[in-house]
Amino acid sequence: MQVNPQSDTSTIEDDTAFISESIIRAAEVAIGKTTNSLKRNLVPWWNDQIKESIKQKNKALKTFQSSKNMSDLIKLKQLRAKTRYLVKRSKTDSWKTFTSCLGPKADSALIWRRVGSLRGFSKNHNIHIMKDTKLCTDPDEISNQLGDFFYHNRSDENYNTTFFEKNVHMRNQNLISSINPHLDEQKKLNSPIQLIDMFRVLSKCNSLAPGPDGIPYKFIHNPPMTALNAIIRVYNKIWSSGHIPRNWKHSIIIPILKPEKNKFDTKSYRPISLLNTLAKILEKIIDYRLRRFLEKNNFLDPRQNGFRRHRSTTNSLHDIQEEIHSTLEAKQMMGLIALDISKAYDTTWRPRIVKILSNIICKGNLFNFIQNFLTDRTFQVKCNGKLSKIYSQKNGVPQGSTLSVSLFLLAINDIPLVIQPPVMCTLFADDFNIFCRGINTNRTINYLQNAITALQDWSLVSGFSFSVEKSQCTFFTNKRNVVNTTIYMNNIPIPTKNSIKILGILFDSRNTWIPHLKTIRKDSLLRMNTLKCLAHRSWGSHSSSLLQIYKALILSKLEYNSFLFIKAKATALKMIDTIHNTGLRLVTGAFRSSPIPSVLNTAGVAPLDIRRVHSSILLATRRTQNNLKVMNQINDTLKDIPFSHLDVIKNETIQTAPWLLNIPINRELSKYSKNDTAPIIYKQHLRSIISGFHDFTEIYTDGSKTENGVGAAVVIQDHVSMLRLSNFCSIYTAEATAVSFALDLIKTNHIHKAVILSDSLSTLRSIENIYNPNEISRKIQNQIYNLTHTGYSITLLWIPSHNQIQGNERADQKARQAITDAIRLNHFTLHDAKLITSIITNNIWLRAWKQGTSKLNEIKNTIHTWPSPPDFTRKMETSVNRIRIGHTSLTHQYLMKKEDPPLCASCGTPLSIKHIITECLAYETERREAGISSILSEALHPDNIRQIIIFINKSNLINSI
Repeated sequence: MQVNPQSDTSTIEDDTAFISESIIRAAEVAIGKTTNSLKRNLVPWWNDQIKESIKQKNKALKTFQSSKNMSDLIKLKQLRAKTRYLVKRSKTDSWKTFTSCLGPKADSALIWRRVGSLRGFSKNHNIHIMKDTKLCTDPDEISNQLGDFFYHNRSDENYNTTFFEKNVHMRNQNLISSINPHLDEQKKLNSPIQLIDMFRVLSKCNSLAPGPDGIPYKFIHNPPMTALNAIIRVYNKIWSSGHIPRNWKHSIIIPILKPEKNKFDTKSYRPISLLNTLAKILEKIIDYRLRRFLEKNNFLDPRQNGFRRHRSTTNSLHDIQEEIHSTLEAKQMMGLIALDISKAYDTTWRPRIVKILSNIICKGNLFNFIQNFLTDRTFQVKCNGKLSKIYSQKNGVPQGSTLSVSLFLLAINDIPLVIQPPVMCTLFADDFNIFCRGINTNRTINYLQNAITALQDWSLVSGFSFSVEKSQCTFFTNKRNVVNTTIYMNNIPIPTKNSIKILGILFDSRNTWIPHLKTIRKDSLLRMNTLKCLAHRSWGSHSSSLLQIYKALILSKLEYNSFLFIKAKATALKMIDTIHNTGLRLVTGAFRSSPIPSVLNTAGVAPLDIRRVHSSILLATRRTQNNLKVMNQINDTLKDIPFSHLDVIKNETIQTAPWLLNIPINRELSKYSKNDTAPIIYKQHLRSIISGFHDFTEIYTDGSKTENGVGAAVVIQDHVSMLRLSNFCSIYTAEATAVSFALDLIKTNHIHKAVILSDSLSTLRSIENIYNPNEISRKIQNQIYNLTHTGYSITLLWIPSHNQIQGNERADQKARQAITDAIRLNHFTLHDAKLITSIITNNIWLRAWKQGTSKLNEIKNTIHTWPSPPDFTRKMETSVNRIRIGHTSLTHQYLMKKEDPPLCASCGTPLSIKHIITECLAYETERREAGISSILSEALHPDNIRQIIIFINKSNLINSI
């Protein structure tokens, strides 16, 4: 792509248009455009044979209608029967092909397209709207009707009259920031945009879907440097001028039907905005700067958990459940109110955002950009292939932009400050909940009522309004009768219910979890139908694909924040245990009478109670990592677990702007292949590099992991420092800890010039990742910044291991010695915690498995999955699984029919898999030809499973399994 020859004198609109057109032209030459001219069959089972049969049938019908002859009628009936047979057979064959192709090598996109079709996601996106009891089908009129509705949602009519009259003047107010623009933090915020900013955004954007400009992210991933530099120049032109092209502030809205809503009503559609791709990249760059600034300086309220790093719905739900549990334990009463903010994003008062920004950032590039970003927004609705007229967006944050999320969080940020103790609150984006507990019911209700009154006053200041009808209230108590529990907002009673749904979790007034478990059981059973369609025993999908679908559709539903109900009664939890067992029985194709532990073992998925322990350990670790309290119920669950989450390395905020952070890392030696480079060559190149650091102190670091433990060492000339780490730490943690320890020693010993030599390339690359490092790499980055900021000069240098480099060899030796001789440092990363948690919970599962007495226990003493070959058909897979489990139609159908156990027709002994595979004289020849071992555990081992298939085929047993 060429640079706009008039870039110095052209307008920003000209520059952006030139870049967009250049990218499109290049794509048309290199890739070309697809066409929709190919006619496709409406149904997958349609073929030419059916087409010809229908043609003959229709011809015969016309002949009979004109002749009325009996022979013509007979021929017509024959052709009708033939057509029905062909259609039925083609449908069956098509369905078998449809499901059977979902194997281990199937593309995940194909799998989910087909799952979507099974779940009833229609490809027909045509929308029809009811208007004045008449069905409107005109695309232009429908687009404009939806446009009118979306426009009304953002109009001034949604504001309280008192608020609007008092604050409308703010739209024309020119706010002046009192923040000093010469402050270091402000300078960093307003510094020019760099290529590294763009690379960070593109690394996370791989979508092939184009915006209104016709450009997907993929088109901007690999252009020449001249093109990237041209884009950066235009970005900086926009950044410094504060002027955004008008077409970048115009969105195309696609209406999407809300779940379980009337498709003929405009209110049932949610607007999804499409924005220009080049605009979204710039907005993501700027949003990252703003968000880092807000987080670093703690401008966002700690109770806000929405759209923030290291936070999720789990944080809000954890705090609510902890209070409910404490309430019931103390025999108190707690009132919980879930407040609905009406059209929160659409009615955000833009002048309020600008005013808040003027109090925290100076008048500069960022402030000017956001001001322009919020003005003169327009949209069109695209529906049934037609565009509506152009509408203006008077209010609210622009939908579809990442920057809008940060601006919304700022606008709603002060709502928790309205709530005064003893009332508490949680906030997830616009999901706001307040709660209060105490022994005295009337006093607790008064506290909540006062909080509601304060929120009404806040709405008159902020512009947000509450929907009383959509808000809910629930009281948690073990008391039988609670009187006078009505709370009012705007003199309207807030609906009181026995259960309340917050962020997808249904809390009931006695905290039994039964209503919630019933709800997820019902939803999971509906989703199970998709799995049933794909899991036919003879021609269904491969178990690996079925397991992927089960985990995504059903298990995710069963495990969503499952730590909340880890202490629920076993009888209640059994409701979802049966769903888990049924789903995995479908995945494996196990016979209906198969023991549940055997089914779970075959699928390689642990029981739900063990999985809840696993998720609770990780939750406790994550909360500790972010300096948050862990609820007592989880601590009680984990008290017997041989693992302390308290030693996890804490998350740190980067000390400076990442786009300005410079970490000197020399990886020059990595360009030489270790297999093709002699040690003497490495040493020569190293001496050449080190010669440039003649007045620097050389510091060698290394980590070691053996069966006996994990160690790290730092060698500074004649001085050696060693550390012993937790046994479950990874070698990466050991290597990174050694580098971090070296930086501590540099500071302690005042080594103002140092070069740290490490043989861990992965560690150095992780430290280079300035935007998304793990916790220990972020710690190292902050250490380096703090040292260099105070006059130290630090360089990291990669060297190859085991190449006779004296300092490295010594560091390696001392790292191994540290495993037994050094001071213990009990710290680990979240990644280490995930590994040890899997080991702990797998050991719990393994102990439970070894106590079993099932037929699968006799041949398998591990919980690890025995995979089936990828070329096995569904029928072969299910046959093998049933044989291993020991329950088949042949041996256990009597349980379904309530008959006596079957006996072997040849031997007269009880019929079992062991008897058939290793003992029955009737199959002696087939066993010998297939090479079946006389020891059942060997015969059914994965290495010999093909012989089993040969055996059951030769014995004609495969259809009886």
